Amino acid sequence: MRDAIIISTRAIGGLNDDELFRFCSDNRELTFERDADGQIILMPDTGGKTGRLNSEINFQLVSWNRTNRRGVTFDSSTTFRLPNTAMRSPDAAWMGAER
Repeated sequence: MRDAIIISTRAIGGLNDDELFRFCSDNRELTFERDADGQIILMPDTGGKTGRLNSEINFQLVSWNRTNRRGVTFDSSTTFRLPNTAMRSPDAAWMGAER
């Protein structure tokens, strides 16, 4: 797997959520995240081994959630805006129904 590429937006004062959305929309063939410092992270493809393992993690999480019915699950294409303004896409995620 290649290393992620970090793109600094400090020279232009960073990107707010709307600007980041437009930036990502203009570059749909690429996958981006934003860290808490406002840096844009160009995420590399995972490759076969990691993709297979991530698929298994997602399957297990969905299976558990179907049995317990306590919330919803998300895959790695979902981006979450965190309280520290970072925007991240975890390999798999679960959110409780109360959220």
